[in-house]
Amino acid sequence: MDMGAKQAIVLSRLAMALSQQLMHQHMAIRAANSCGCGSSCQPAYLLSVADVSCHPQVAHLPERAVFYASVVPLLAYYALFATVVYPIAHTLHPLDLMHSLMPAVPAGLHGLLKVAGNWTYSLFFC
Repeated sequence: MDMGAKQAIVLSRLAMALSQQLMHQHMAIRAANSCGCGSSCQPAYLLSVADVSCHPQVAHLPERAVFYASVVPLLAYYALFATVVYPIAHTLHPLDLMHSLMPAVPAGLHGLLKVAGNWTYSLFFC
């Protein structure tokens, strides 16, 4: 076997060992961050109540109570948006600030600036 083939074998074994080590580290981190329900329970995920098995304080409630606890705040927000926020949205949006920042911001960030300028609509459609 020539020297190049030996180096290739050594590098492939090293890459395999490194990938296995990274996989074990990933699994250990996932197990440490998991609550035992199989999901990763990211901070944004914790804001929703889609998987109540992660939350023991909610898991013992009847399904109907969990349904109403998740739907009522959403409907209340829709009602608040329709009656209060939408009629005064033009005063809540910092459109003048958005238009003044447009020339100073790279063209690729204009969309983000528009989302921030129309924040009430962005919040409603999230």
